[in-house]
Formats: sequence, structure tokens, C-alpha cells
Amino acid sequence: MENNTLPEVAQTANELFQLASKCGIVCALKVGFGRNVAVSIKVPKNLLDTPIEEFDFDTRVNNILSQWCKHNQHKPRTVQRIVDLITMGDRAKEFVKGYGHTTKSKLQSFLLGESYERLSEAEQREFCVNAIIQNCRFEEFT
Repeated sequence: MENNTLPEVAQTANELFQLASKCGIVCALKVGFGRNVAVSIKVPKNLLDTPIEEFDFDTRVNNILSQWCKHNQHKPRTVQRIVDLITMGDRAKEFVKGYGHTTKSKLQSFLLGESYERLSEAEQREFCVNAIIQNCRFEEFT
């Protein structure tokens, strides 16, 4: 955390970090901010290279991922394919029947949770500070 961070940001970020350690970052962000949260996190290479089959998705998400993976069968069925699907945006609907906001949200939450868990504690704390800064407006009173 930077020395010039407002005390309110640091305190709120610490509370977010503590909550995330109890219930996971996805739950903590929903409790703190509701549904529409602006965050950015780098997806680690070791996660991108992990086979999709190692994760327990619901039937609908599994079906959508299967449809998506059929389009480029020469590519491995790894988490990288999930990132590719999400980055397609609305164009993905042309290739995958049933893909919509709910599935996209589930996949984004999955990526966020898995990526966050692979961060060091210091990186998790920094992520929480950045999440607070991106989603809250703090004003200094003089």
C-alpha cells in the first residue's frame, strides 16, 4: 500500500481483504459493492494453462464451454479458452447458443476468484486497495 493512500481507503481495503479471506473475493466484492464492480486482475499463466475439466462448472456453463471449444478444436481445452470467450464480447453469441450475461458473469467471477487465490498476500492487499479506489469516491475535507 502506498504511503499517500487515504486512511479511509486503507481501512476499507483491509476490511475487504479480511472479508475475502473468510468468504472469497467474489463474495466480498458483492457484499461491499453489489453486482456492478469495476476491478482488474491479471490472470496468471499457470491458471491459463490449466485444463477446464479440473474445475466444477454447472451444466449450463459446461455446455457453453463445450460449444465454444468445438469452434477451434485444435486449441487445448484450457482456461485460456474461457478468456477468449469473454473477450469476444457480444460477438460470442454468434458462435455459442445460450451464451449471455449470466454465463459471462459466472465465467468472470470464476476467473476473478481463481486469479485472486493465486496472488500473494501482499498482492491480494494491493488488489483490495485498487478495488476500493476504483469503486469508491473519497473526498478530503480541509
